[in-house]
Amino acid sequence: MAVSRFDLRSEPMHFPDGLQIGCVGKVQYIVVGAATSDDDAVAVLNCLADYAFFCGTRRKTTQGMGQTLRLAGWMALITRMR
Repeated sequence: MAVSRFDLRSEPMHFPDGLQIGCVGKVQYIVVGAATSDDDAVAVLNCLADYAFFCGTRRKTTQGMGQTLRLAGWMALITRMR
């Protein structure tokens, strides 16, 4: 896996115990190397990408941080914007 493009910005969130700095944006990943020809490995990665919405990313997910949403059509959107 490798990051092929990203569009991120920092975003502060105020909690009773203080300020937390997080990030908001989009990250696109690609499969590289031998895994690109292994359909089972790609299927597992797609399954994990779908699961990320339900499990969250990192910490403080119950306070609204760590939300993850898979955007399957982001590459098509970027291509149209060029």
